[in-house]
Amino acid sequence: MKFIKASTKRTPSELFDILADNERVSSGVKFADKKGGKPFMHVKQNGEKIKIKCEMMGRPTKDNGFLMGTVFYGKIKEKGGVTTVSGIILTSPIYHIIMLILAAILIVRSIMLSSISSIPILVFAIAFELMFFMDEFRKQGYIQRYIYRAVRRLEQ
Repeated sequence: MKFIKASTKRTPSELFDILADNERVSSGVKFADKKGGKPFMHVKQNGEKIKIKCEMMGRPTKDNGFLMGTVFYGKIKEKGGVTTVSGIILTSPIYHIIMLILAAILIVRSIMLSSISSIPILVFAIAFELMFFMDEFRKQGYIQRYIYRAVRRLEQ
């Protein structure tokens, strides 16, 4: 989870236009993804609200975004001549909520039964999270840099 806040003196429509233009924002940027591919941002706007979803394009395998993928939820607001885009980047929130609930149930049950044998299960679950979702967590940085790069290029 990352919180983003970037400001510019341009109008909200200009900021949204550059956020929606992947070619303009990502031109000349090299990505060090070992599996190949280039991040592509799907940008949707609903009034002030903005949603940016990251998808890796050009890979030999399909980027599925398991149970929602990595998404930026935010707002574009203008106040006093300064336009601000602010929001939060979340990675697979539905999946992680389910995992937290299951971990809480496991901890409560192990306390009730005075069982220490559930600790290896929790260690395995944490290892599973890190191993299988490392690629999704990497997308948080891609979205963050994309937004800041868009604001910098808008200022130029």
